[in-house]
Amino acid sequence: MANPQTVWTPQSAATGASPRIGDQFIGMGQQVLCLRRPFLEVSVLMALMYSVTIVGWIPFAFWLQWTSPKIPTEFGAPNPWFEALFNVLLYAAPIVCFGPFLALNLRRLKMSHIYFNRHTQRVYAKEGHHLYVADWHGVQATPNSFVDASNVGAVTRFRLEMLLPSVHPLPPHRFWQKRLPPGMLWFRIMSNAQTDPRIEYVAQVWEYIRVFMAHGPEGLPIPAEPNWWMLPLHKVVLTPLEAWRHYVPWRTGEAGEHQGKKSWLLPFWAVLFPLTMSVSLCWWVVCCIFGICPSAPPPEALEGETRPLVTVEMTCKGIRP
Repeated sequence: MANPQTVWTPQSAATGASPRIGDQFIGMGQQVLCLRRPFLEVSVLMALMYSVTIVGWIPFAFWLQWTSPKIPTEFGAPNPWFEALFNVLLYAAPIVCFGPFLALNLRRLKMSHIYFNRHTQRVYAKEGHHLYVADWHGVQATPNSFVDASNVGAVTRFRLEMLLPSVHPLPPHRFWQKRLPPGMLWFRIMSNAQTDPRIEYVAQVWEYIRVFMAHGPEGLPIPAEPNWWMLPLHKVVLTPLEAWRHYVPWRTGEAGEHQGKKSWLLPFWAVLFPLTMSVSLCWWVVCCIFGICPSAPPPEALEGETRPLVTVEMTCKGIRP
């Protein structure tokens, strides 16, 4: 991997890598390029797991209480205060244990993707109700690595880190942002090969963004097919109809469906269908309750764009910006 001191700017010479993008791609127009915010998949997966655990614990607690043997009479009358405290702990245990982590991941899902606008030469992102706007001309991009311990085990992953000057005054940095220089924003885009240490995969992402901001979408390759396996996490939440189309054990014509619904895998999808469908419906209900949905682009980020962005699903039909 490159030395951490490697810095690319819009004024520096080309890296020599071919512009290329992968699952980071969300949409592209003549003026706007939208790339996926890192760790969206992890936030969705962890929030889904916590939600299913909390919701699934309630019928389990009812069953546990219903099937528990009664205290023998020789031990005396049960203490009502103890019983009440036990019931509260029994039903509230998963909320106490997993509630804070669920709230943290749900909050992360309120963040938007990253928008590069060549018309205004600015970069936009939104967190809740706060809009972050950065000046593209002041970007300092660095290939870097980090240890991802969010899933089982620890994996070293590689990404493009961009330090940009903010256009507007920033709110006070949170404790994990204290090392940032004052008035600077930090955007991160994953490498095309997240676990491969070769710098060329990070340079491909940088060249893709740099060429778009300088010359527009002409000549830039667009991913022709989405990652079908990651579709439920990329979309944040599937509607019941989308979940049915994605999980049924037969082919429904989804883009990239051949990646996971090979003929020999269909029996496994049939066995898993009750579980996958019920989990998806549970997560959909939680998202409806908390108002979780894919973040809409900030209107400021689309300044100068006259048509909707071309998504990966549209490129599968041959549509280009």
